Amino acid sequence: MYVNKTDYAGRISISLLDILIAENPGQIIADTGKEIEDIILTTVGVLYDAAAELSKTGNARNGYILNLAKSIGMYLIYQRADDEQVPDKVIKNYDDAMETLEKISNGKISLSLPPKPADPGTGGDSESPTPGGTGLRRMGSAPKRTHQI
Repeated sequence: MYVNKTDYAGRISISLLDILIAENPGQIIADTGKEIEDIILTTVGVLYDAAAELSKTGNARNGYILNLAKSIGMYLIYQRADDEQVPDKVIKNYDDAMETLEKISNGKISLSLPPKPADPGTGGDSESPTPGGTGLRRMGSAPKRTHQI
């Protein structure tokens, strides 16, 4: 699990966190962790090898990704509370994190993660990701222009 209960200590007191997850603490933290990983894999995994990052623990984790994951996790945990009890900063942090993940998936923000490896069986043409380089990949079905008149 990429984000564990103690990681939330900088965002919320552990006693308040315990109140929010009182009905089944271990399962709620595990479910939230799975949702966080799925969200990150779906967005960041478009261009980067996010699965390798999400398998890391402790200080080996990327601080930027961890910060985004904690923002998402806090929002998901607060979904168990009444709407009027969710702090505005939790909602704002979640919205900012999701916007950042979208920018990462579009190549507008780059990360210091290795690029997504090529899918097995791809010929390495310009239309499919290759295991080299970072940033934007060419997407689309139109063939490359020859620039000849």
